[in-house]
Amino acid sequence: MFLSVLTANLLVVNLHVKLYKAERGRSSRTLPRIGQAHRETADGERLQPGGHDRFWLLGTARSFSADTGMAECLLIARHSPPANEPRATFVVLSGQPKNTLEGELAAQAINRVIAGPGLTRLEDGPFGGSRIMLGETLVGQALDCPIPAEGAWQMVGVKDVTLAQTAHQITSGRLWIEGMASQPSVLIPVCAIGDVMERLGPHHLDITGAQEKSDGLPQGPFEKLDGVPAGAAYPCLWSHDSSRERRLIVQPDTHCLVRQVGGRVPPALQERAETRWATATRAHYGCDLQFNSQSLIIAMTQERAIGGRAWPSVVFANADHEYAFALWSNSTLGLLCHWWMSNKTQRGRGTTTVTSIPAITTLDVRALSNAQHLQAQSAFERLSGLRLLPFDQIDEDEGRAELDRNLLVDVLGLDPALCEPGGSMERLRRKLATEPQIHGSKRTRVVFTPEGETTTPRTDRL
Repeated sequence: MFLSVLTANLLVVNLHVKLYKAERGRSSRTLPRIGQAHRETADGERLQPGGHDRFWLLGTARSFSADTGMAECLLIARHSPPANEPRATFVVLSGQPKNTLEGELAAQAINRVIAGPGLTRLEDGPFGGSRIMLGETLVGQALDCPIPAEGAWQMVGVKDVTLAQTAHQITSGRLWIEGMASQPSVLIPVCAIGDVMERLGPHHLDITGAQEKSDGLPQGPFEKLDGVPAGAAYPCLWSHDSSRERRLIVQPDTHCLVRQVGGRVPPALQERAETRWATATRAHYGCDLQFNSQSLIIAMTQERAIGGRAWPSVVFANADHEYAFALWSNSTLGLLCHWWMSNKTQRGRGTTTVTSIPAITTLDVRALSNAQHLQAQSAFERLSGLRLLPFDQIDEDEGRAELDRNLLVDVLGLDPALCEPGGSMERLRRKLATEPQIHGSKRTRVVFTPEGETTTPRTDRL
């Protein structure tokens, strides 16, 4: 169990979410877990970057709403003028205090660490945070982090601080995992997905939405039907089915027909259907990712297909770039980037939206040579028959390790030692597999059989 606390001048840590002090000028809200608070309170008040000089984010090890099943916290903040560089201190406790006295002592230790010199920053490298000690016992770590102007507060919901620091380094194009030497730097060309794609989507309602628009026609030009008959003109990849998404190539699960209005298809609706079909592609991004059941972030279809609600399309100007993009997204580094930026409010899940996907870090496929793209295509085709375990079993997934080696060594030309047994990439996979947000305390593991797959119990998770 662990507690993630966002704090500046924290007064009391109380795991039962009781507030021991009140101070004039504070405002408080009960929010969805603020890792994805979207900088907005429950009643729509916008939390401006730097607009509060003190934050308290309090909650149990993982407190879930009885109504929504979403993680919640208590946010207490004091309004202040915006800062030039909005930052906050995140505190991750390694366990729940056993009583109020221990919580009080932990709060005092947190205050001492924050008030002291040299508070560790997210940008400092994968060495963990400033240690919070009770005597000789390590009870947590504190980390000074920048607060992004938009999107997630990524540090909330993270147990292993070094993973956060590695994720931050990746966003700057550097692979730096705990235990790796700081020099020479291992550099990887990266950028935001929005920088390399031509477009994303469209939204699923713009495909099949039945709401009538101002022109008298439905929002979506298509109606969706289950299955994909031979010769279907508009195949779709719409929903998640983890058991059929273990390989890099996934078959479409539905198909569309152009809607009829009054027994015929109006020309305007035909044009709208053609526009939507123009976004059909092979690469599709998994929005509603369940870490502890699913194996793919990017699903590739054999032929072009419309991307539906769970799998919006990622369209590239050069379709040859899809292979390197798919390898990266389904690699350990792709998981790290998605996990870092995803919505962490639900146990074992890392969801995102069509508006937030463009901000996720990915391999800059524009920086690869033609030879590297050919190598990526060859690697993809070679690996497409491998079955990949769910992400919560990434530490025991030989297929994922092979994918990592093909991407990092064969395509990007990095040192093979990174991917050797006991090497840095294996360490990274082990770290990710122990993150509570990824495993969600799942008590079973998937085991592949010649006939398909089965599950077996596991007792190593709380």
